[in-house]
Amino acid sequence: MNVRVNNLIVNIDKLPIIHSGSDGVIYKWNNKILKVTNYGFMTEGKLEDLKKLSNLANRLVLPIDKVSEMRRKKTDLNRSCFGYTTKYLDEDEDGILYMYTSKYIDELSRLRKELHRLFTDNEIAITDSNPKNLLVSNDMLYLIDFDRNITKSSPYSERETILQIQRDNPYEYYNNKRLDNMIHRSLVIGLDKYLAENKYNKKEFEKILNDKYYGCDYNLEEEINELLKYPTMYDYAREKVKRLK
Repeated sequence: MNVRVNNLIVNIDKLPIIHSGSDGVIYKWNNKILKVTNYGFMTEGKLEDLKKLSNLANRLVLPIDKVSEMRRKKTDLNRSCFGYTTKYLDEDEDGILYMYTSKYIDELSRLRKELHRLFTDNEIAITDSNPKNLLVSNDMLYLIDFDRNITKSSPYSERETILQIQRDNPYEYYNNKRLDNMIHRSLVIGLDKYLAENKYNKKEFEKILNDKYYGCDYNLEEEINELLKYPTMYDYAREKVKRLK
């Protein structure tokens, strides 16, 4: 199948697939990510809202170019977007497990600041709290996959979810809650990676990890303060697993 990226024609059938999921298919193309979207989560208007910020982003991996079907000619901001490109990152397979805790906490701070500078200040809300969207590459943290975001181009029925929050800055509050949830769940994934690497019987921990992953009863500030007791995330995971047994 041929698609258009700016003035280039690309046959996506010949591209390597990195991932295929409910939101779409992700290909590698010219050292970039080329994503073909599903279900209309990403609209033409939303893509334009995010593209405007791409040159200002470092930790947020935002769309760069629109990917179009060959037969589409007109632009409708309310219509679902066929696809887009972003920069490609080599993901660290071990995730956060081998990061220094001080580096990890610093990365979280940098990511949160950029999230508020680019998203909160432009009335953009992250609605997908999948912790796998927190990607580690070269010991740096990035946030990816914004198909489900709410932007100024989203219908009022979606933006109302944010606007009805009784806070001075509802977008800041909402984005903080979503990011906190991703961070908490990514720590649970780190524990899971530790168990796998050290050949633990994961069934012994399955219920505990599931309860922590899906549960809402957590205090992220306490979790971050606990990290500070250990030099590396690996040390943190080892001691955490000892206490879970």
